[in-house]
Amino acid sequence: MESMSVRGWILDVYPCGPRDVAVWIIGEDGKRVRLVENYTRRIYVYGRLEELENLPRKLAGSRSMGAYRFTQKYADFMEASKKQVLEIDVTEYGRLPFFARKLLRLGGGKLQVYNVDIPVSQAYMYDKDLFPLSNVQVEPSKNGLRYTPLDSVEDTDYELPNLKIMWLNVMVEKDASAPRFRDPIKSITLEFDGENVVLDGGDEVDKLHELVQKVREEDPDIIFTRGGDAFLMPYLAYRAYVNNALKGFVLSRDNIPLRGGRRHGRTFFSYGRVYYKAPLRRLFGRIHIDVENTFIYRACGLEGLFEVSRTCRVPLHRASRASIGSIMSSLQLYTAWKSETLIPWKRHVPESFKSAWELLVADRGGFIFEPKMGFHTDVFEVDFASMYPMLMLRNNISAETVLCKCCPDSPLKVPELGYNICVKRRGIVPKTLELLLRKRLRYKELRDLKGATAGFEGCPSARSRGKLGRIPSQQCTCLKPPWGRRSA
Repeated sequence: MESMSVRGWILDVYPCGPRDVAVWIIGEDGKRVRLVENYTRRIYVYGRLEELENLPRKLAGSRSMGAYRFTQKYADFMEASKKQVLEIDVTEYGRLPFFARKLLRLGGGKLQVYNVDIPVSQAYMYDKDLFPLSNVQVEPSKNGLRYTPLDSVEDTDYELPNLKIMWLNVMVEKDASAPRFRDPIKSITLEFDGENVVLDGGDEVDKLHELVQKVREEDPDIIFTRGGDAFLMPYLAYRAYVNNALKGFVLSRDNIPLRGGRRHGRTFFSYGRVYYKAPLRRLFGRIHIDVENTFIYRACGLEGLFEVSRTCRVPLHRASRASIGSIMSSLQLYTAWKSETLIPWKRHVPESFKSAWELLVADRGGFIFEPKMGFHTDVFEVDFASMYPMLMLRNNISAETVLCKCCPDSPLKVPELGYNICVKRRGIVPKTLELLLRKRLRYKELRDLKGATAGFEGCPSARSRGKLGRIPSQQCTCLKPPWGRRSA
């Protein structure tokens, strides 16, 4: 670990040992710095006090449990009072799910486990109050890394580092309509800084070694691929394996060989269509973005990805592949984490019983009033500004505030249903939405103030093909929109 302080932007965070976390910083001087900190991951157990007191004895000799202590947390988010819970330090990140299942077995169904399925990288950022691409000053101390924030997640005019971009494409020497893992590599093309480099000399081992060497020399922060998650990355790892070159086939900044793995994607059904989502193939110390497996980047470009990742505190590689609902969940988890509300693991809470009349009155979301056909005059348009989020924010609507036990006589009621809404505490959902709606309104003000194109400084390459190679010119990262300016 560096002995001197580092000032720059956080690019990547990930576990690099049983209890260590690696943090990659893009320094203001242009250097890429890797820092390592020993980070204690904690989970919580709630149940009868007698069961909790006996639990450490039952776990004696477990290599997954470190220190433990009793503390006060909000174990039941439906109640406004804290509960006594057992806080356990987990000694190995990789064994956390197995350890949690063991706790449930030992409890015999009488214990509830919390804060288990939050990724280590996100838990680390929640604890340290960090977010991707945040500008910080990092100083080593006897208690680990000490972060001093230099910008805020609420900023709309923040500075970003100059990121190095590379496109990776592989031509397969196929003998069928679709490429297969057994087909050899024909050529590898790299695009960076407006240059195209084609690696097509020698055998497969030579091409793979040249690719590793070129990536190491250019040292990109972001590598773009097309189909990298579903085929390209596992294909390259397999070709390196069959040629006995996998050990040295490193595309990450960290010295970790590319992992092909046999992970399967996920097939799901949505709005009458079946979709397939490939598993994440990540790099360490760099960001891999598969443009065929991303929603945020495809819809909003890099600037939109940066904004979403910063605001919702989701690592860039995960944010590029997640749905907006999953990304929003991270912000809710952060809100709960900071308010000392525990997040249950594998808890299924069924919806409360409703009569047929209550269902009819309550379920109006899918009802559409059909207009009368014909030509109409004196038609008025009513524009709602984020109608449902704004209603939840202003009326404190959240799972734990509707029908709360502490305010049965609350003056705030759900129309027609008469459900009471808590007036003594703010819900997690309104707390989460406040930041999002405030930033959204601010961006709308900037858009209306400066116009749709004002504030963009033209780039000679942007009009033709964009600085990032195949990215449309309107998404070129050398442009400078009002919501993020590049550092010199």
